[in-house]
Amino acid sequence: MFKFLNANPHFSDYFSYLCILIFFLIYIPPNGSLNGDEEMYFRSALENFQDNNTYLNYRFIYDYIVYYLINQFGYELTQIIGRLLVITFYILGFSFLVKSFKISLPKLFLIILIFCVSGQSFFGQFQIIKGFLSADIASIFTLFSISHVVKRNFLYSIVFAISSTYLHFIIGGYTSIFILCLILMDSLSAKKKIKFISLYILAILPILTLLFLNNSMTNQIPIFDYLYSQRHIHHLLPFKSFKIFFNNWFFGLVIMILSNILLLIYKKNLKLMEEKMAFKMLICINIYLIFAFVISYLDKDYIFAKFYLFRANSFSLLLTIIFLVVIFFKKFSFFEKIINGNTMILSLILSVFIFQNKIVERISPSINYNKLVLYNHVIQNTNKSSKFLIKKGMLDFERKTNRKSLFHNKFVPSQSLKMMEWYENRKIYQEAFDQFKYDSKIDFLISDQKIEKNEFITLVFSNETYKLYKINK
Repeated sequence: MFKFLNANPHFSDYFSYLCILIFFLIYIPPNGSLNGDEEMYFRSALENFQDNNTYLNYRFIYDYIVYYLINQFGYELTQIIGRLLVITFYILGFSFLVKSFKISLPKLFLIILIFCVSGQSFFGQFQIIKGFLSADIASIFTLFSISHVVKRNFLYSIVFAISSTYLHFIIGGYTSIFILCLILMDSLSAKKKIKFISLYILAILPILTLLFLNNSMTNQIPIFDYLYSQRHIHHLLPFKSFKIFFNNWFFGLVIMILSNILLLIYKKNLKLMEEKMAFKMLICINIYLIFAFVISYLDKDYIFAKFYLFRANSFSLLLTIIFLVVIFFKKFSFFEKIINGNTMILSLILSVFIFQNKIVERISPSINYNKLVLYNHVIQNTNKSSKFLIKKGMLDFERKTNRKSLFHNKFVPSQSLKMMEWYENRKIYQEAFDQFKYDSKIDFLISDQKIEKNEFITLVFSNETYKLYKINK
């Protein structure tokens, strides 16, 4: 692999790969401990196949892979296998991308570190490196697609963009829009441009059909757009309130604008064709993002929220960091000699990151014994048909206890027909914990705080962390 990416590898190249590998193993550790998104999407994959919902599921490729792995190896080993594969291909994807810019591997390590420490996006809390998720796999294909388009290898770029679209329609879709924009702006003949655009459209027709059929069912839900927007307010609605915009979006938007003004000032330092092509792509993304803010502001009925208008800003941040690193080392060549030849610098940077991220806790999370005791009590003392409401956390409750959790804000259905049920259950959840009104569907409440004593509930179990209440019927 090393020789393929670098014809004449040096010791610093091998050491850089080692640093990058260690970084990813710490950042998304393959330790069998699922994060919230993996809990949600793993469960969704199983439910879609068990309930025969795959015929309208546009994430069917990822779901099948997860469904097969879980049936063969279980949840924990699936996470380990999946994350190891994701880490491997992320390293390859990033390596191919920076190779297009003739960026050295030590600088690649810096780029990945800065990107992740910066939160992976300017605003909206979007992340493309989270674990064994369809978004991560699609983002890897996007990296390969960008790597090829900047070298004007349009056919390969389109193929990778198609692959990204089938893994995650939103990420692949935005990738393809910007790739096609670069093709349209290129000096290619009109015939070749039509050929590439037609290839992409024809290739994604099956998944477009699935989306159309799925979307046609949303007409049965009059307030579907509103419900969808409430799934991930932090991702979708910058103008939900002034406080949300100012605290979560404003400063990221300012940084994006200022950093791109800086890049425009130093644009003359970008000499390579690949750099110029990537810069065009960055400008396309950022112009689109500005329009996305305008659309979101005017979209009072949340019609466009379901398109995740700001998803692409992760790749805007990534390209911005790449260009800032390129320009910095071109302007200050002295530092390039230091970082390219001095492995101690990389060791120091990695050591600081490890220290800040508490490596032992991250790689091997501590066991929550109080939760295990609670789960054991639930299994031994409640019926399998019992319905639970959980105040927060405990994302693994259902798969560990084989009991139904009526609502969890993290587990949001992507299928339109289940959206109304989720919304109704959310109201039941809010009434139970905010107003002490208990729906007949509920059998038990689990809270990390003591609930004010009342005639409708009875405390049946408690420890230092959790309280289990039975609903009196």
